Amino acid sequence: MSDSYYVELRNRIEPLDPELEEYLDGSELRHRWIFDTVSDRSRAAQTNQIYRSKREQWYEALEQRDWHKFVTVYERPHRLEGFYYIAGECTHKEYWDTLGFVWMDSENTWQNIETWHELWNCERPSKSSTMNKQERKVLASLPRELSIYRGFTEGRVEGMSWTLDRDVAVRFAQRFGGVAAVAVARAKRDDVHAFFDGRREREVVIEKYVLVDQFDLPAREE
Repeated sequence: MSDSYYVELRNRIEPLDPELEEYLDGSELRHRWIFDTVSDRSRAAQTNQIYRSKREQWYEALEQRDWHKFVTVYERPHRLEGFYYIAGECTHKEYWDTLGFVWMDSENTWQNIETWHELWNCERPSKSSTMNKQERKVLASLPRELSIYRGFTEGRVEGMSWTLDRDVAVRFAQRFGGVAAVAVARAKRDDVHAFFDGRREREVVIEKYVLVDQFDLPAREE
C-alpha cells in the first residue's frame, strides 16, 4: 500500500465500528485484538480496517487450526485468553506446544498466576512438547536437586518463572528500576514443568519450591 493510501485512510470520514465502542476509554481503545488511540471517532477508518483484518485472521486461524497464529491475533496481554478459548480444541501436543508459545511470549505471568497454575497442571500427556529437543535434553541432564533464582520487584517473590542462572535473575530484577531483589530457592527437577532457553535465560517453570534466601540489589545507576 502506498503512503497516500494510508493518509487517505487516516482522514476518511468513517465512524468507529460499533463493536469497538465499549472498549474505548477516552481516546484509548483497548480491545483484545487491537490497542489503538482514537482521537476522532468520526475518522476511525484505519482503526476499523485493523479490526476487520484481525477478525478475518481470527476466523481463518480457527478454521485452519493454526493455534500460534490464532493466539497472536490477540494483543499480548490477552493472548492467554486466546489460548483458553481454543485449549479444548487442541490435541495433547498442540495444547502443550501452544501453551509454551504463549508462556514465552508473556511478560507478566504473575498477573494471571491462578490460570497459569491450572493450565500447567493439566493432566494431558506430552507436556514435554512445550520444549524443543535441546531443551528437553538439558532438563533431563539437570541434577535432581536444583538451586533456582527469581528476580523481582514490589514484593512479587511468588511466581512460576525462575532461572538456573543467578545473573539472569539479577538482570530481570533491575529491568524496571524500583526496589529490586533476588529470591533463592531449592527445587526438585521432577517438579519442573518446562525448561526454556530460547532467549538464553535458562528459565524453569515451576511452582513447588522451598525459599532459602533473598537479597536486595543496589539501586540501578541512571
